Amino acid sequence: MDLKHFKTDAAKEQDGVWQPIGEGTEFLIARMNNPACKAAFKKHAGRFKGPALDMLPAKKQDEIYAKVLAETILIDWRETVGGKVRQHSVTLDGKKVAYSVEAATALLSDPDYSDLLSIVRIYAEDADAYREHAVEEAVGNSQAASGG
Repeated sequence: MDLKHFKTDAAKEQDGVWQPIGEGTEFLIARMNNPACKAAFKKHAGRFKGPALDMLPAKKQDEIYAKVLAETILIDWRETVGGKVRQHSVTLDGKKVAYSVEAATALLSDPDYSDLLSIVRIYAEDADAYREHAVEEAVGNSQAASGG
């Protein structure tokens, strides 16, 4: 195996990749532990690091993660409705919500949406999404599968 498959794309890690959330909604998600993310963790976690952070109550941990993810990981969102893409907007409780760090923080820190916080974290930690050759390989695989 050629180790080039482990090489990541720094731009994707920082700028994010679009990830499906469900029913036409996508989030632009940067990779966990990119430089901005690390700086935000230092800012928000303060003196709590590593095991000390893990020992905080779950509610406090989620609060910190929500702030960090909203500021550095969840970069944007969009939604396809009736075949049209609505950039920088999603629907929440029947209302259109424009993307902003504040809106992302409110959503990710809401305990009723803890599963959404988990999904963002899972996508942000998925190294394959940020690999340099991920798109090329996916295109090659789909062409091979279709006989093209």
